[in-house]
Amino acid sequence: MDLVSDVFPGAREGAAVRTGGPPDVVAAAHADDRPLLALLDTLGPGPELASALASLDEAELDDFAVLEVLAAWERVAAWAQAGSARVLAEMLERTRGSSRHEFVADAVASRLGRTRQEAAQLVTVAHGTARLPEVVNALASGVVDRRKAEALIDAGRLPDERRREVVASVLPDAEHLTAPQLRSRMRRAEIAIDPDGAQERHEASRAERYVRLEPADDAMAYLTAYLPADAAARAFAAVDDLGQASRGVVRVSVAASTLLGSDDLPAILAGHGPIPAAMARALASDPDAVWQRLFTDPSSGVLTDVSSRSYRPSERLRAAVVARDVTCTFPGCRVPAASSDLDHVEPYDPGSDAVQTHGGNLHALCRTHHRAKTVGGWRVARDPSTGTTTWTAPTGHRFARGPEPQDPRVASRQDQRSRYRAARQDRDGPPPF
Repeated sequence: MDLVSDVFPGAREGAAVRTGGPPDVVAAAHADDRPLLALLDTLGPGPELASALASLDEAELDDFAVLEVLAAWERVAAWAQAGSARVLAEMLERTRGSSRHEFVADAVASRLGRTRQEAAQLVTVAHGTARLPEVVNALASGVVDRRKAEALIDAGRLPDERRREVVASVLPDAEHLTAPQLRSRMRRAEIAIDPDGAQERHEASRAERYVRLEPADDAMAYLTAYLPADAAARAFAAVDDLGQASRGVVRVSVAASTLLGSDDLPAILAGHGPIPAAMARALASDPDAVWQRLFTDPSSGVLTDVSSRSYRPSERLRAAVVARDVTCTFPGCRVPAASSDLDHVEPYDPGSDAVQTHGGNLHALCRTHHRAKTVGGWRVARDPSTGTTTWTAPTGHRFARGPEPQDPRVASRQDQRSRYRAARQDRDGPPPF
């Protein structure tokens, strides 16, 4: 059966406005609603949605619909992964207390033709079905995929009751966050909730540090290290400096109140994420450290502006934009801003007397996404008041990339608001729409 023509006549005519999906994905405005896409939003992941998708002829869909159908198939895949996790949880329960329990991952690896490490990742999610049913429910409903579920279950070192609180607070945003972003949220919550415990666990892990050198073919070698985050950042900067003309830089954002010892808010180490306050203070005590005072908006935590009339940003302006954006501003891209180009959101006009090279008109773009903007048909706009960058795809979809708060005080307040919102929803039930 051709679902498009037989069940929804006229569905191929014109484009549609998507009515559901994650809050950072918005369809371009069109004149006519399309019943096909309304159906995809209505059906929850499961056999009915899979059957509807299987009946489609992808070649007869326009670009917008093809991307929505892809997203729907991924929701079905997440639903199937939830079923797999429940079955594996049953295997773990049946072997609990026996010698077989230790080798469940090996049985899974053998049956599926995967490595033991890959099978162990499946076991991690399966364990979470009992400890964190909210995560499995989110997986079954297509809100998260297996990698995101694993991040929520395994990232950080939180006791189960506190982890459930944090998971409940981040689930409303999980659909449009990447797995690394979710891991960063969980680690930040771990440090904020229990700073003393986080420091104790860091000291214990520090004793396990190592550096290994492994020969490889063609006169090459692998250098592997398990180090404290601050030491790793220094080492990477030094190694990276070998191929650069400038001195390697370690960037850390820390509240002045934390440096003074008034609080223990997590700091933000560029390229790593949240770190304990004690580690930030240790970095600050480095006699070679160079500090740049950058002001943040008190409500959003986004770094404020520095301007220049020239095309090329000054070093001070570049440092401010790199610190503000953290990564390439394409949604989901994790290429560090320090390794990216600084692009003018509105193309630079050499004939204009206006100030065009300023923070509001600059953002970090990795080379791939810089080319996507220049030759790939993608358009971008940035709201200086909120720091949100909105990308419009050639298909008409719009994707928003929110700012990365660099003020630890603001990040802490946002986490508290998320937990409060989750607690209210748990008490009062979900909103009516």
